[in-house]
Amino acid sequence: MEQTDAALRGLLVAAPNGLEHEFNNLLGVILNYTALAERQVSDPGLLEDLGQIRAAAERAANLTVHLRRVVPEAREPATRALWRAGTDPAGGDERILVVEDEETLRTVLARMLTGGGYHVEVAPDADGAESLLAAGLAIDLLVSDVVMPGRSGPELVDDLERRGLTDRRRVLLISGTSLDERDVGELPLLRKPFTQAALLRSVRGVLDVSR
Repeated sequence: MEQTDAALRGLLVAAPNGLEHEFNNLLGVILNYTALAERQVSDPGLLEDLGQIRAAAERAANLTVHLRRVVPEAREPATRALWRAGTDPAGGDERILVVEDEETLRTVLARMLTGGGYHVEVAPDADGAESLLAAGLAIDLLVSDVVMPGRSGPELVDDLERRGLTDRRRVLLISGTSLDERDVGELPLLRKPFTQAALLRSVRGVLDVSR
């Protein structure tokens, strides 16, 4: 068992951006596009098929629980309770900048947030986000992936704060891997895959606490 766990840890580290990160990005897309389709179709057969797809993706998401158990460096951020206090996935009308390098997931995140009433801008990486903010884009919240090509989400937050372009109290990080949790400090963190309701609760929680 120890040899198996050691091999799995090696695979997680060696895979591009981390195997768990890629796996959870894919599951997030499947879960949320399936939920969107379920709201738009009425055919009982299609609804049953979509329900089976969603259930399978949810079962697959449980695999990440085991992955986290075999990575001893992983830990739960202290700020996780920040958004768990709320129960209703309330939306809002604030402006949010989403920074996510996976194009499909970036589109999904934008749809989830606009569905909650928010105004959304997007950037594919840290450089793109910094350029938008430096050009005068005013936002109420930065939602950023942790693992990205170039600068990571936490590095982006540090650089923006040094330039006076953001307040770290108005930041929500999202992550599909446990390997980067040592680097997020006390910044709020939401794990992929997540539902629209979980994202809206998290966003609303960070915005309300930062007021």
